[in-house]
Amino acid sequence: MTHCKKYFKVAFFIPVVMSLAVVSTLWIQIFSPEGILNSILGTIGIDPQPFINSAEQALPSIAVMSSWQGMGYQMIIFLGGLQAINPALYEAAEMDHASGWKKFKDITLPELKPLCIFVFITITIGAFRMLVQPMVMTGGGPSHSTYTMVYDIYETGTVNWEIGLASTMSIVFAFFVMILTVIQTIVTKERGDKRARAVKKKKNC
Repeated sequence: MTHCKKYFKVAFFIPVVMSLAVVSTLWIQIFSPEGILNSILGTIGIDPQPFINSAEQALPSIAVMSSWQGMGYQMIIFLGGLQAINPALYEAAEMDHASGWKKFKDITLPELKPLCIFVFITITIGAFRMLVQPMVMTGGGPSHSTYTMVYDIYETGTVNWEIGLASTMSIVFAFFVMILTVIQTIVTKERGDKRARAVKKKKNC
């Protein structure tokens, strides 16, 4: 059983350490009209989809690929958070005959709240700074539908040579990231302070 756990951890984490260019090239083949994904859709009676060749489907397709590529990183974060939860909390809940849903709602979810906020903010920042995937898979197309903020900065500065505008866009993006980071820090700190006060109160009792 232990070996199986290690195998799945490695299997889920391998895409995280792979080059984004390699992963993007792999998914170009998966999303192609003759690719494996359209073959699977064909077996259940769905017509072939254009995916990255469609202005409507290109960005969601890249989002699916990016989610798959980064899933292992979030998995490790949540796995560490689950292992850090005090087992005594679940034991106390079982003594009160709490159901599985109630233990998840009242123990697991509140304990993982800081991690959920951290993961949400890092995913949001990662979505805005996405560059390699649209560059390799679509070149920003079709019809500029996969232009991200960082890709736009890259095109503005290195292709159009509008250095001043690209610098301004970079500053705005850095300010946006800073705001998200401050929000994450404040929320996580408040959660930590509440936990510290609860532990202190319990000791005094």
